[in-house]
Amino acid sequence: MTVWADVSEWQRPVDDSYPYRMIAIRANDGTYRDRNWDSNYGWCRSAADSGRLDCFIVYLVYRPNWKQTLDTIKSMVGSPHPKMIVMVDVESWGGQIAGDQSAGIDALVSGLRAWCGRVIAYMNPNDSFLWPGRPADVPMIVPRYASSRPSMTGMIGWQYTDGSGYGPSGWPQGAAPFGACDMNYTDLSTTDFAAQCGIGEDIDMAAKDDIIGFIRDYVGPIGSDVKDIRQQLTGGRDAGEYPGWRQLGQNDKGQNLTVVDSLADARNRIIALEKVVAELKAAK
Repeated sequence: MTVWADVSEWQRPVDDSYPYRMIAIRANDGTYRDRNWDSNYGWCRSAADSGRLDCFIVYLVYRPNWKQTLDTIKSMVGSPHPKMIVMVDVESWGGQIAGDQSAGIDALVSGLRAWCGRVIAYMNPNDSFLWPGRPADVPMIVPRYASSRPSMTGMIGWQYTDGSGYGPSGWPQGAAPFGACDMNYTDLSTTDFAAQCGIGEDIDMAAKDDIIGFIRDYVGPIGSDVKDIRQQLTGGRDAGEYPGWRQLGQNDKGQNLTVVDSLADARNRIIALEKVVAELKAAK
């Protein structure tokens, strides 16, 4: 089974005694910054780089000042780690947040996707009134402290306990070094969970270099060929240049004709000749 802890400043910082291959850590609640952030995030980055973690979730608590909330996590993280998933925690907090918050949550999710690309959300079904317009393409972690799992469209994981004995019999109620804490479960392997959240979709640097080389070697000459064709048609190699060709003749302003101008002039002359021929035939 795949389980992971969900921690914040209410637990001690994570260390190498943590036993699982994914973890969720809090970054910010609105503009409030988690006091364990530097330690937890630094460990997650190092653990992901070394292969100890297959992925890690950085979560932020939604508040109606979503722009400042977004700016806060971006300033805390900097450039997102390639194994990092961002999770938006949508809760009413006992009535602190009320009403349809779809516009703000959607804007926050959109901003996070533009920045990181890998975005999921956490929401209790009892708080679904906050996000009635929730897009179906946002993977969801759904809390339910019971032995039976909840159901929600897009559910990818289940927070089954807060460390107080909830969840199916025998399931972990915490993890080292934290002790009892929020714990989550998914049917997927950690690597499949990561892939479903978008990790692994990035092209590695070697592949990027190959693509860049292909574009340079293949598309580069095409650009030169296009300029050659433009010059043959207009007399100029760059956009907006139409100097024409002296050998094609000049218009009544003394300007050289382009190939298109010359074809039009030839067509007009042919039409005029056809008209003269027709008149001569009619006069016989």
